[in-house]
Amino acid sequence: MNAPEARMNNDEVQVTINGRSFAVPKAYSILEAARANNIFIPTLCAHPRLKPIGRCKACVVDMEDGNLAMACSTKVADGMSLRTDTPRVKAKAAAVFRELKAKTMPAPPVRRLDRSEFENTFDAVTACDVDTNGMITIDPSMCVDCGRCEAACSKMQEMGILESTGSGVRPHGGLRLDETRCIGCGQCSSFCPVGAISEVSHIERLYAAIAEGKTIVAQTAPAVRVAIGEECGVAAGEVSTGKMVAALKALGCNYVVDTDFAADLTIMEEGTELIGRMQKKWAATPEQAEKMGPMFTSCCPAWINNIEIRFPEYLDNLSTARSPMMMMGSVVKTYFAKKMGINPADIFHFAVMPCTAKKGEIDRMQMVTGGMKVVDAVLTTRELGKLIRKHHIDFPALPNQEFDSPIGASTGAGRLFGTTGGVMEAALRTAYEVLAGKGISTLSYTPVRGLAGIKEASVEIPLKDGPTKTLRIAIASGIANANVMMCDIQAGKRSYDFVEVMACQGGCIGGGGQPKSLDPKIIEKRQSAIYSDDERATQRKSHENPEIMAIYKEFFGEPNSHKAHELLHTTYSDRSKLVRGPDGEIVEAPDAGDVCSADAVPMLIVFATQTGTSKEVAYRLANEAKTKDIEFAPRVVAVDKIKPNEIAKSELVVYITSTFGNGEHPDSAAAFWEWLSDSSLADDTFTGTQFAVMGLGSKAYPLFCKAAEEVHDRMAELGGVALCPFGKGDESHPEKYEDGYGNWTEALWEGLGAQDAGAVPTIPEPKYAVLVTASMQNPPPPPPDCQWTTVNANKLLTDPKMDRASHHFEFSLDNTSLSYSTGYHMAIVPRNLDNTVDNWLHINKLNGDMCVTVRGTGNNMAPAGLDRSLTIREIFTQHLDIAGRVTKPFMRAMIPFAQDLKQRERLQYLVSKDGKEDYMEYMNEYVTYGEFLEEFTSARPALEYLVDLIPAIKPRLYSIASSDKMVPHAIQLTVGIVDWVTPKGKKCGGLTTTWLKDINVGDRCAAYVKSSPLVPPENPDTPYMMVALGTGIAPFQGFIQYRKMLHDEGIPQNKATLYYGCRRRDEDYLLTPTELQWRDDGIYEEITAFSRESAKKVYVHHRIQQYAKEVFEMLYKNGGNVYYCGTIVGAKSLKESIIGTFVENGVDREEAEALFEQREKEQRYVLEAY
Repeated sequence: MNAPEARMNNDEVQVTINGRSFAVPKAYSILEAARANNIFIPTLCAHPRLKPIGRCKACVVDMEDGNLAMACSTKVADGMSLRTDTPRVKAKAAAVFRELKAKTMPAPPVRRLDRSEFENTFDAVTACDVDTNGMITIDPSMCVDCGRCEAACSKMQEMGILESTGSGVRPHGGLRLDETRCIGCGQCSSFCPVGAISEVSHIERLYAAIAEGKTIVAQTAPAVRVAIGEECGVAAGEVSTGKMVAALKALGCNYVVDTDFAADLTIMEEGTELIGRMQKKWAATPEQAEKMGPMFTSCCPAWINNIEIRFPEYLDNLSTARSPMMMMGSVVKTYFAKKMGINPADIFHFAVMPCTAKKGEIDRMQMVTGGMKVVDAVLTTRELGKLIRKHHIDFPALPNQEFDSPIGASTGAGRLFGTTGGVMEAALRTAYEVLAGKGISTLSYTPVRGLAGIKEASVEIPLKDGPTKTLRIAIASGIANANVMMCDIQAGKRSYDFVEVMACQGGCIGGGGQPKSLDPKIIEKRQSAIYSDDERATQRKSHENPEIMAIYKEFFGEPNSHKAHELLHTTYSDRSKLVRGPDGEIVEAPDAGDVCSADAVPMLIVFATQTGTSKEVAYRLANEAKTKDIEFAPRVVAVDKIKPNEIAKSELVVYITSTFGNGEHPDSAAAFWEWLSDSSLADDTFTGTQFAVMGLGSKAYPLFCKAAEEVHDRMAELGGVALCPFGKGDESHPEKYEDGYGNWTEALWEGLGAQDAGAVPTIPEPKYAVLVTASMQNPPPPPPDCQWTTVNANKLLTDPKMDRASHHFEFSLDNTSLSYSTGYHMAIVPRNLDNTVDNWLHINKLNGDMCVTVRGTGNNMAPAGLDRSLTIREIFTQHLDIAGRVTKPFMRAMIPFAQDLKQRERLQYLVSKDGKEDYMEYMNEYVTYGEFLEEFTSARPALEYLVDLIPAIKPRLYSIASSDKMVPHAIQLTVGIVDWVTPKGKKCGGLTTTWLKDINVGDRCAAYVKSSPLVPPENPDTPYMMVALGTGIAPFQGFIQYRKMLHDEGIPQNKATLYYGCRRRDEDYLLTPTELQWRDDGIYEEITAFSRESAKKVYVHHRIQQYAKEVFEMLYKNGGNVYYCGTIVGAKSLKESIIGTFVENGVDREEAEALFEQREKEQRYVLEAY
C-alpha cells in the first residue's frame, strides 16, 4: 500500500509534506516521517538510533504558519502541513553545510572511494554549484587550481573550454558547460587529482535496476579489459577479460556480453558501406571523386560531437553505422531478448566503457529504437573499479569466466577497436578480402599502428573483377590532431578515401573514463595488451565470427539490409549554431537547408517583439514566401541582432513589430527606433529599398499599432517605397491578429507580384532535433527571463456564490534577484493543468518522463528555454501552450501530416477563403491544440515538429497591487478569474487564472518584473485621478500603499481621488478594510459607481460627469494626471466624459481634444485597458 493511500489507525496522524498527504505514526518526528516516505531532509547531528540533538540546525522545514521548524525535534501532529523544498529552506541548509565545511575542511577534500556522510549531504544541498553536460560534472568547490584540467583541455586536446577563476575551474567566459563546444572527451576528468571534474555517475541507475528485479545485461569494451586490472591491484598492461566478466557477475549481472561482438558487427556494416562508397568513387571522374571526400568512422561519440559542432558540412561523409556500443544495445533488446525469452522492457542494459562521451551518446534521440533507449546506463572503467572495491571483490583471485552467448564471441579484429588505428585495421582485413577475393598479406598492418597523432597510408587493392585500385587512408589520434586534419581537408591540403578518428590520444585505451595513472608509458602498455589480445584470437577477421554469421542468417539478412539500417545505423545533426566558442561567440556555420538559387530575391524580415508574437509572425511570413511563384530568399532576424545600416541597405525589407503599452516600441527595438527617428539621418537613407510594415497590438489602447505606423512613415520619409499600407493585427479580435495579417499579406504579395505556386504541401524538414538526455535539473530551470517565485498567499476575495471570482495572491521575492516599483507589472508564465498534459501525452503517444533537449538544425536556434534537459512532461506543462486556441497556421501545417484523405480535405477547406465562415465557427468554440488533434486523428506530427509548431506559453502581465515601499520582499496581485461559455455551451477558462486559482502556498511560479508607464507622478505635489473598473483596482492598491508610506514619512502630497466602478459592494468590491481605513484617514478620496445596486445603472463615467467641476479643477486648473485601469469600453467612455467636463466648464471642444491629446503624449493620461 502506498503511503498517501494508507488507512490511518489510532496510532497514526495525517500530515502533508510538499503537497502530498501521508499517514504516519504519531510518535514520529517530522524527520522520521519524511525519511519513511523517501523525502530528503538534510541533517548531520540526527541519527535514527540516537535521541535528537538539534545542534547542526540544517534540518529546517517550512511550516504552514510561515515559521521554520527543526525536523529532527518537532513531532508530527494531525493535519500538520509543511514543505521541505522552499527556497528559504534550501538556502538555510546550504548555508549551514557551507559553514560547517569551512570549519572542518578548509581545503577541498580529495574525492575518495567511500565518501563521508557529510560530503554526500554537502553535495546534495549545494548542488547548484555543480555544472554538468550529462557527460562530465564540474564541482568548483573541490578544485585546488592545479591547472591539470586546463592543460589537458587547452594544450593536449586544444579545445580551450576550461579556465581557472580563482574560485575553482569553470567553463571559459562564464558559460554553462552545455553552452560550450565541449565534446565530452573527459580528458579533464582523467587528469584531475581531487575529483573536482568527474564523469556523471550512472551507478545509482544500476542499483535501482537491481532493486527493481530487472534482468541486468552488461557489455564491456575492448579497452576496459586491458585497464580494469589497474583499478584492482593487477599490473598495467595485463588483459583481465575473464576476471572482469566474473566481477560483473558478482555485482549482480545476469548476463555479460562482449562489445567486441558488436565491433565485428560494425565492421560488417561499416565495411559494406565503405565498399559501396568506394565503388561509386572509383567509377566517378577524378573531379567528381575528389568532391565526394573521405568516409569518416563513427565509433567515437566525442568525434561525432566535434564534427556536428565544428565541421557540419562533412556530416554526409560520416559512416551511418552506429558505434559498437549502440549496435550491441539494439541487439540486446531485440535479437538477444527474443532468443532468451525476455521482455525487452524488463532488461536493464548497461555498458562499461573507457569513455565519458558514451554517457551522452546513449541519450541521443537518433539512438532510440521502438520508443526505447537501447543502452540504459554507461559506467566508465573507473566506475567499475569503484564498484569492485566497494563490494570487496578480490579481483585477482576471481576465476576466469566466459562472455554469454549468443552474442559473446568476437574476433581479434573486434578487439582492435580499443586502440587508435584499430578500426581501420579491422575494416581493411574484411574490406580488402571482399574486394580482392583474397586476404590482405599481413593481418598486423604496421602503417596504421602506433601512437603517432596523424598516420597516413595507401593500400593497393587488386579488385577480383577489375584493376588494382588505391585506397588512401588516414588515422587521427586525439581531437587536436583531428581538427588539424579536418582544416587541411577543408583547405584542399589533404585528400583521403577513408579516415578513422579517435578523440582521445591513443584511442579508447586513453579514454577519459580510464583509470588515472602517473605511469608515463601507460598508453603504450595498454596498446601492447590490445595487440597481443588480437594475436591470441582464434579468428582475426570480423566476417569469420560464427555468431556474426548466425545473426545475419537468423535476424538481419545481410549487411546494410533494411532491418540492419533500422537497428544498426543512425543519423546526425548540425549543432554548429547551438554552442558558443571559448570567448562566448556563437559559432557560425552555413545553413544546411533552404538553399536558394543565385536568382532568388533576398527578403530581409526584421521583427521587434515583447512577448514573442512578432517573431512567430516573422517566421510564418518566411515560410509563406517559399510557397510563391517568385523565388524568395527570406532571412529572419531580430531587430536587436542587426545593424540599422544593414536594414537600410537591403532592397526588400519587411518589419514586424508589436506595440507595447501606450504606443511604445518593444524594448528590443529601442536602439533601432532611436537611430531611425534621428533627425540627422539623410533623406535618402532608404532610397532603393522596398518595404512593408506589420504592427501587432490591441485596439484596447488608443495608440493602436502606433509603433508600426511610426516606422512605416519614417522609412517612407527617408526614401523607402512602401509595397502596401502598414498592417494592423488586433490582439483583441476574435481571431487575434489573423484577420489583419491575412489582409496585409494579400496586399504585400500583390505589391510584389507574387502568387501561390500551387505546390502540393509536403512535410518539411524539421527545424529542430530532439535528443534524449540523462536527467533533468530539480527543480527544473524556469522559462527564459523568469525566476522562480514562491506563493505566500492565495485568498478568494469575492463571495463564492458569485459567478465572477477574484483572488488575492502574494509571491515571495526571497531567493530571487527580482525587485519592482509601484505601478509595475508582474509577468507570469503559467503552467498547463496536469490533466491537460496527461491527455496531450496520451494523444501523441509520448513518454512524459523521458528527458530530452531540443537542438536546432541548420541555422535554426533551439526554441528559448528548450535548449536544456527537460522531461517531455515539463516541456508541455511549463513551456508550450497546448491549452491555447489552435491557430490557422497550425491547421495549415497539419495538412501534409493528415493521412486520411477526408481529414486532409477538411483541413484544406477550413484554411481556405471559402471556409472562412466555418473556420470562424470552429474558432468561436475555442478548440485547443489537444482537442484539434483528437479530432484529426490521422495527423500525428513527431515531437520535433510539435516543439516547432506549438507556440510557447507567453507571459501574462498583471498590474502589481502592492508598493515596494511598503512590501519590498513580495509582490501582491488582485486577479479576476477568467471563464466563459462558448456559443455551443463549452466551458472555458483562461490558462493563467485557471491555474492560479488552485495554486498552493509554497508552490513555484515562474515570473519576472516589467516596468509600466502607469506609475505615480514623480512630484508628490501633482494631483491625480485613479479610475478603476473591477480588478482594475490592482495598480491603485499599490498607489494607495505608496501614498500611505509617503504620509507616514511626513512627505506632503497633493490630492488623489479614486473613481472605482464595480457591480455591487457585497459582490465584487475589492478594497480591503485596511485600505478603507486609510481612505478615512485622508490618504486618498474615493467615489464609487455600483452598476447593479439600483434600477438605473451607474458607471464611472456617470460619476465623472456628476463631479465635473472637481474633475475640471484637478485636471485643467491644477495640471493633474489621469490613470485608468479597466476595460476597453470603459476607456472610451472615460475619454469622452473627461473631455465633456472640460467643455461643460467653458473650454472649446477642439481645444479640449487637443489638450487631451497633449496629455497622452506627455504620459499624463495613462491607460491600462483589457
